Amino acid sequence: MVQNRYLIVDLAFLTMRCLGDIMNKIIALLSVFLLLLAPLTRAETLYIIAHKGVFSTQKDKKEIADFYLLKLKINADGQNVIPINLPFNHPLRSKFSLSIFNRSPEALSEYWDRMSFRGVKPPVIQSSEQAVMLFVSRVNGAIGYVSKKPSEKLNIDVLGEIIL
Repeated sequence: MVQNRYLIVDLAFLTMRCLGDIMNKIIALLSVFLLLLAPLTRAETLYIIAHKGVFSTQKDKKEIADFYLLKLKINADGQNVIPINLPFNHPLRSKFSLSIFNRSPEALSEYWDRMSFRGVKPPVIQSSEQAVMLFVSRVNGAIGYVSKKPSEKLNIDVLGEIIL
């Protein structure tokens, strides 16, 4: 009887040791997998861009928000600023809105409904990031946001970078 108890205890310890070895191998494999996957999941950057020369300095989130909410409409030189948005359902617009306003585009629609009663139209919408870059490079006073840093050949300044 006592011998059977020792046999059961020995089997239990042996089973736990085998399971422990298997778990250690699984954890090691998962660690290697995550290390290999890490470069693919790097942080995304949002670039706030403007037509070259619109601003002489980089802008912080509050200033960008004020231009996009049309609380500020001119720069320090008295030039009109034209904010450009991506379409309402574009994923980058959601990221921009959450980053700059701490609100979704849906939450901001209420703000624009109130503003439209005052005769204030929301920012111009461009259909893609490429269209935003093209518009900003060609229209004096335009500002926008994109996920890829614009080429230095374009007539665009980067006002800021936001890591998402």
